[in-house]
Amino acid sequence: MEKQREKDGFSLIEMIIIIAILGLITGGIAVTYNLVRSADVKGMAYDIDSSLTNLKSKNMGSNKQLFMHLYRQSGKYFLDYTEDESYTPAGEGEEIGEAGILLQYDGKLLTDNEVITIGIQKKDGAFSSGPEEIEVYDDNYNDYVVYLIKDTGKHYVEEMQ
Repeated sequence: MEKQREKDGFSLIEMIIIIAILGLITGGIAVTYNLVRSADVKGMAYDIDSSLTNLKSKNMGSNKQLFMHLYRQSGKYFLDYTEDESYTPAGEGEEIGEAGILLQYDGKLLTDNEVITIGIQKKDGAFSSGPEEIEVYDDNYNDYVVYLIKDTGKHYVEEMQ
């Protein structure tokens, strides 16, 4: 009668294969997270850009002068339109962006309860108030800038490298 050997654990080769598979899964998760975060940053930049187009349309098609207010409250970003140039954040606007995204305007970080007010002249569509650029970024080097050209009212998004 032959004795059967009992297996008491994993062999070294089996352990190496398991570690390699776990490494591949972890790497895939990290890459996927970066792609999702990049899409969030890009989406927020384009939300701001399309809101500027919306502001221009609202001003040109109405008798009233409207202002767009971009602000941060409790770590979240909001957009709102009012007839008043002065604005006190109340969390009533449309929420944009995701947690962990940062916003700078003209090199200054937007902080809680701080407001960026952008106005457009009715006569020619040029910007009457607002920054020259709004940078949207995160800690993973995903970086987009919304440029506002004051004299013409043109605005566009550019990815920073």
